[in-house]
Amino acid sequence: MNLWAAPLGYAVIKGRTKYRKDKSLQKAWINCDRGKKSRLLVAAADSKRPNRGTKKTECPFSITLLETDGKGCGSWAATLINGNHNHPPTSDPAGHCAIRNMYKGDKFKETVEAHRETGMLTRHTLNVFEHEDPGIPLITSELRPVDRN
Repeated sequence: MNLWAAPLGYAVIKGRTKYRKDKSLQKAWINCDRGKKSRLLVAAADSKRPNRGTKKTECPFSITLLETDGKGCGSWAATLINGNHNHPPTSDPAGHCAIRNMYKGDKFKETVEAHRETGMLTRHTLNVFEHEDPGIPLITSELRPVDRN
């Protein structure tokens, strides 16, 4: 769905899911990635790092997907619950984590790890990905090593 939504300036994420007793997926709710309330725990004025807002806008956009012809048939019915967004579309797909995650397959992880082991700088790793795919929506913070302490 994000392959369709990204060029329009939006992204969607899986909201709720409902499974059968045999643990196969029966129904899924798809929401805008800007939906839900922000989980800011500290008021912006009290924050040690100001201007660290949220992208959540409580966007009401929602779709449900329901398997129609029984378990495992592969036939799904989509129902648009609310087609309205309460925010403008973005011009940069890298602004959506859901879009960036589409590009993080096994090859991505192997390349990043290999570059880390050789001591390659993060910006050089990003340049490698951008050279291979000029439109790839990645940001440098996702390529940096994670502190596991």
